[in-house]
Amino acid sequence: MRNTGELIADAYALGTGDWTMTPVARGALGQIWKLSGNGTAWAVKELLFETDEPDVGAESALRDAAETLGISAPRLMPDRTGAHVVRLPEGSYVKLYDWVDGTAADPSDPETLSWCGRTLAILHKAGAGTRGTPSGWYERCNPESDWAELLGKAE
Repeated sequence: MRNTGELIADAYALGTGDWTMTPVARGALGQIWKLSGNGTAWAVKELLFETDEPDVGAESALRDAAETLGISAPRLMPDRTGAHVVRLPEGSYVKLYDWVDGTAADPSDPETLSWCGRTLAILHKAGAGTRGTPSGWYERCNPESDWAELLGKAE
């Protein structure tokens, strides 16, 4: 039976071989994995929630617009069919990005803060003229009852 790394490599036409998946980080929207094989590495974002291609297409368009303004960021890769989101046989959704090695930024470094300010300004410029409204998820604050329920499940 093929492993998840091999399924992703096949979906994105990365080639055959021994592919390994290593967990890297967990965020609000998904789990990041490092996919390694054939002398290459890729970032796989396993989404915690179902997403649709238009949303991811908008993400990719913003990334590309930001790149034309001087912001470098990992590319969001299309699969064999040109889609940016792949549904795996077990039901999870994944996106594939370039892997970028790096180190944690020092949030107290004035140069880091200056870079963040410049980058955010450029991102706002890159997004100018877009249509539609961002998902309410970005501005929603869950009620206390949701947090209490979550705490109960964790305990």
